[in-house]
Amino acid sequence: MIKMLDWELFEKILKKPLQEIIDLTTGDWKKGICKDKKKFFDKEALLRALREKINGKN
Repeated sequence: MIKMLDWELFEKILKKPLQEIIDLTTGDWKKGICKDKKKFFDKEALLRALREKINGKN
C-alpha cells in the first residue's frame, strides 16, 4: 500500500498546488478554487497540509 501525505492527497484531488489555493500567511482562500469546491474542504486541514508540505514532514 502506498502512503500519501495529506498535502499530496489534497493536490491530487484538487489538481493544483496548495500554494495556488490557500495563502499560508493570511489563511485566506486564493482565487484558485471555485466556491462549489470550497464547501467540501476544511480550510484548516488545507493549511495544515500546506505547512506539512513546506516543512517537509513525513
